[in-house]
Amino acid sequence: MSWIQIAPGISINAGLPGFATNPVVQQAQAQQAAQQQQAQAAAQYAAAQRQQQAAFANAQRIQQQAASSVNAARRSLQILGSNQANVTAAAKQTKRRPGRVTRARTSASLRIGGTPTSSGSGLNIAG
Repeated sequence: MSWIQIAPGISINAGLPGFATNPVVQQAQAQQAAQQQQAQAAAQYAAAQRQQQAAFANAQRIQQQAASSVNAARRSLQILGSNQANVTAAAKQTKRRPGRVTRARTSASLRIGGTPTSSGSGLNIAG
């Protein structure tokens, strides 16, 4: 049984005998069918919009992931390139200046009572 609203607040059962040929009931049935089709079309449109938005969001996510991986690769190459430049500069610097051997510096000391190396008073002061 299908209930049809023929006026605000008035619904009738269109399946009852005698109402099938009534023009008011037929018009109400046509309006109800049109409303149902319109609601179904609106639901399909909304579903298509949601699907399109999801596809767009997915495409943006993929694009951002690709961009971040490209940026990471570019940064790695920059680091490797700058490191290579530093290694090359350090190697050139080393080749340019030969390494010097540094001796430990000794401070002056006073040695009293040491063995004399030459004739003298026996007092040995070395600096």
